[in-house]
Amino acid sequence: MQRAKEVGVRKSSGATKNQLIIQFFSESLIANIFSVCVALILVELLQSRFNQLVNQELSLSNLFQYGIYGRSVVIAFALLCISGILVSGLYPAKMLSSFDPIIVLKGKFISSPSGIRLRKMLVVGQFAITIALLIGTIVVYQQLKYVSNKDLGMDLSQIVTINPPDLYDADSTFILKERSFKEELRRLPQVINAANSGRVPGSDLHKSFDVYRSEVSSSNRVALNNMSVSEEFIELYGIKLLQGRNFVPTDYSFDLTQASNVLLNQSAVQALGFSSEQEAVGKTLMIFESRYTVIGVVKNFHQKSLHSPLEPIILMANYSPHNPISVKIKAGDVANTIAAIKKHMIASFREMFSLINLWMKLFRSNTTEINWREVCLLFFQGSL
Repeated sequence: MQRAKEVGVRKSSGATKNQLIIQFFSESLIANIFSVCVALILVELLQSRFNQLVNQELSLSNLFQYGIYGRSVVIAFALLCISGILVSGLYPAKMLSSFDPIIVLKGKFISSPSGIRLRKMLVVGQFAITIALLIGTIVVYQQLKYVSNKDLGMDLSQIVTINPPDLYDADSTFILKERSFKEELRRLPQVINAANSGRVPGSDLHKSFDVYRSEVSSSNRVALNNMSVSEEFIELYGIKLLQGRNFVPTDYSFDLTQASNVLLNQSAVQALGFSSEQEAVGKTLMIFESRYTVIGVVKNFHQKSLHSPLEPIILMANYSPHNPISVKIKAGDVANTIAAIKKHMIASFREMFSLINLWMKLFRSNTTEINWREVCLLFFQGSL
């Protein structure tokens, strides 16, 4: 009513309808610009706390510079602001500017039923949107809190994974070279430990079908996931050993028929029908129709995301040239640590990198004839 009387006074003073519309849109523009400025200030003030909550490095500068999935957000942000100005200024500009100043100034202004319904709808809509945003905020916070505090069964922090050249044969030479490389990495002041595994956390595992216990009926066969790991894998990823022992270097052999010791997780123990983790230790399993001895049981760990259930897993004492190497490093000076790891990797597998570069040079050549003298010379230089 107060706003209507203001419009009546202005119209009585000679203001036109267009002037009133411009006034209302200008007020809406100022209010929206002020709101955007306050929002940006609050984002800057609370950004660091929010980054700690979601464990990400987010910033407005990166958002406006790189956008979302490579798409600019500047245009979308501008359209959002313009839409807010139009929506918040259109209704008062249209309704108030159409009032009869004589009726309004006499105090005989009566809202129409349609206007009352519209105002009620707007008020209810505002409260509904506010409640929905509050509920959404609470749900997102609870989800982030759950993900941050959930025990994954393993520690994934400060771990770098690298892939050595996969041109070696899986023999004793490769095993010794890879062990030597991991030992060199451990000597670096910023490296805590290094281990290799057939897969890294987050990837799909191989399947072992028709696995059964040798001392019971072979009709009870199950399919289990399997992953080859080195003896440092459990310690590096902080996986808890519940029963038995961990792998030791003597468990490994380039002859896979000699590597007959395995570890089970709790889900695998249940799938095989053992009554407890302690009962499983020392028992013999038939895997690929070969005998394997259970030497220990580890706590369940999430190999994949929390959307996937815990899977039964067999950890096997195998080496392969295709295995990635996980390196746990100390916090701080990550760039120099990675550069040092790269330097030691090239030095340890120098002949393989030289051979790879040679092959790439030959394949990129436009000539059909191969200079075998150059090939031998480059290969000899790489092996020095």
